[in-house]
Amino acid sequence: MKKTKRCQIFFLASMLALLAYSPLLAINAKFDCKSFFAPSAGPYLETYLSVDGQSVRFPSNNNQKLQGKVEIWVEIMQDSTKIINDHYTVSSPEVDSLSQITFDFIATQRYQLKEGKYKIRLKIADFNNKASHSTGTIDVELYYPNDKIGVSDVLLLKSFEKIKNNTSTNFTKSGFDVMPSLNAFFGNPRDTLKTYFEIYNTKLFEKDSLVLAKYFIEDAQTQAIYPRIGRFQKINPCSVLPVFNIFALDELPTGNYNLVVELRDINNQIIGSKKIPFERLNNNRLFANEEINLDNVYASASFADAYTYEQLDVYIRSLFPIANIPEKRFAESIKKSKEKNEDLMKRYFINFWEKRNPLNPQKAWEIYYAEVQKTQKEFGNKKILGFGTERGRVYLQYGPPNNRTVVTSDPNAYPYEIWWYYQVGTRTNVRFVFLNRFDDTDFQLIFSDANGEPQNPDWRQMVFARNNTNATPLQGDFNSRSRLEQNFRGQ
Repeated sequence: MKKTKRCQIFFLASMLALLAYSPLLAINAKFDCKSFFAPSAGPYLETYLSVDGQSVRFPSNNNQKLQGKVEIWVEIMQDSTKIINDHYTVSSPEVDSLSQITFDFIATQRYQLKEGKYKIRLKIADFNNKASHSTGTIDVELYYPNDKIGVSDVLLLKSFEKIKNNTSTNFTKSGFDVMPSLNAFFGNPRDTLKTYFEIYNTKLFEKDSLVLAKYFIEDAQTQAIYPRIGRFQKINPCSVLPVFNIFALDELPTGNYNLVVELRDINNQIIGSKKIPFERLNNNRLFANEEINLDNVYASASFADAYTYEQLDVYIRSLFPIANIPEKRFAESIKKSKEKNEDLMKRYFINFWEKRNPLNPQKAWEIYYAEVQKTQKEFGNKKILGFGTERGRVYLQYGPPNNRTVVTSDPNAYPYEIWWYYQVGTRTNVRFVFLNRFDDTDFQLIFSDANGEPQNPDWRQMVFARNNTNATPLQGDFNSRSRLEQNFRGQ
């Protein structure tokens, strides 16, 4: 068995990082942190931990109920000095049976910190299964100068409501109980985007001066503003302004987006901004740009002008892993045309890369083509080019995996590979399982938990279909299945 790892557990979060979800390998959990500012105390960091109830044990408690529990250790370091050393436990809601464990349970903590750079060391463990634990580190920077208008990090919310009976909890912010969301994927047609953030120090402007807050959604790739969702708000002078927003997403087409917060002065100059990425799947509206218009695109004197018809044919097909549906349809129509319209192919190719990098489309293509060549070397064979294989397509669409496990010599299983991505878009803990059932070099994708990919529930049986004549699995088969589960969990 061959196993290669690009890196160990990966965490990244900071005031400048717009969204940092970190997968915890042994326990299915997500971790996030956001920074805020309190005028009377200074900057502080909020951490959020969401644990999948099905990934921890639920023993009986003193109430004869089933209850899960996780244990968390947090160290916050500045240079070599330990600033905070925290240890706490989080218990799930009680349930009567395992079938009721269909929820995540969430915990939040606040840490008062001075401005500066910090490293957070995190460990999480199943309280009832000490062997199940994970560790990681997070780099964080807090910066809120008193002489400038500022914006906190943007927090995604599941819900928010006014507090009752003046009772505050760790989830209370600005008189509301807020429930953070660590899921930035919106796949329901009626989904809404709920957010909370704070604006600071608008008191620095005189009463007659205008500070305008602009909230809008932009395409994550092209930065094109989606025109139908957004709003403006005039900001009055104050120390802290809490802002709750709800955006309906029913008309937003499928795609990757950023929610952008901009503050502008009376001269329309940007004086503060933040953005947070999210992913939208809307089967009612697939893509915003349903047509490809090449009327104002010219091939002469462009970098694509020197390409031959045969080169363009291969190059355009290599774009399919990253092309959207309208782009694929247009390329297919060119291919099916009886005329070899080389000029049209060049203009399509130029337009494709100008949309992704208007300033230097040639450089964008060269960077991508270097990855295409890697897929050819690693996955290509005599029958199919590397980008046309399942592994090549996934590599180009999602990038190289953080962890790749290759198993080719298990006598009880077909050769298989498991690719692990710590983050794909807004999703974390994403895996792809490839299988070679035909004794060639091409592996087929049989399972993934990424959106829009095959999610065959019988994929494990497919892996072990090579030897299916025994009614009772042999010990070697048990060992093979155990290794498969370990590989799938990244252990």
